[in-house]
Amino acid sequence: MGYLDGRVAMITGSGSGIGRATAVIMAQRGADIVIHDINEAGANESAALVREAGRNARVWIADVSDVAAMKTVVNEAETHFGHIDILVNNAGIAGDRRPIEEVTEAFFDLEFSIHVKGTMFTTQPRAKF
Repeated sequence: MGYLDGRVAMITGSGSGIGRATAVIMAQRGADIVIHDINEAGANESAALVREAGRNARVWIADVSDVAAMKTVVNEAETHFGHIDILVNNAGIAGDRRPIEEVTEAFFDLEFSIHVKGTMFTTQPRAKF
């Protein structure tokens, strides 16, 4: 019995790295996991690791900066699992570190869309987490 038994955790960007590690740890502690990523192969690998830990996992592929897509992911995940108890807004890109004078509007828009817009509109559909 883990302290997350009966809980469902949605982790954006859980197809690799910190998101994958978080998914596995939460599964080991009893949570079922909503795996979200833009990379289908990575997401499926994460789901397999969650299942190896003895928990349920379902994969959704979507760009976190796509508001309509993320609302669909949240709604479908909630329908599939019955509820979402935990949301980890992990999706992001490391970015191309550059001096501030070299930041272009396109680069800024990309970073903002993923890190801010994605977080806001993934949380909003069911802001009861």
